[in-house]
Amino acid sequence: MARNGKKLVLVVDDDKDQQHAFARAFSRHQEVELLQAYTPSEAITKLERNIRDIDLVILDEDLGTEQISSPDLAEEILAKGYIGFMISMSLQPKEGRDTRMLHAGCRESVHKKSAVSLALDLFRIKRRYGPEDEA
Repeated sequence: MARNGKKLVLVVDDDKDQQHAFARAFSRHQEVELLQAYTPSEAITKLERNIRDIDLVILDEDLGTEQISSPDLAEEILAKGYIGFMISMSLQPKEGRDTRMLHAGCRESVHKKSAVSLALDLFRIKRRYGPEDEA
């Protein structure tokens, strides 16, 4: 849990618009603090700095990078000593999602629009909706 008593969520997604949508959705919930990473290296740096505080990692299945694949990043996150909950997200329908993410240590695979709801459900936080839809 984050030092201020909030749940700390690390979102790894290279899509700036999607990251802004997550920031808007989570900003409605004072119980949650958001860390955002756009690249695998940024995710690892933020993870290492906050490994004891991060409650949830939400990882995009398609980071669009040649540095490291998303499944390899999930495995690296676990190898760094992260023991919390990790979910993968995708724009693909369930049938098209990368099952390697589940084999790499993600406990759930969800559509991007469901990631915020799942995080709030995991933390047992009542959803507060704003004028725009969730991420």
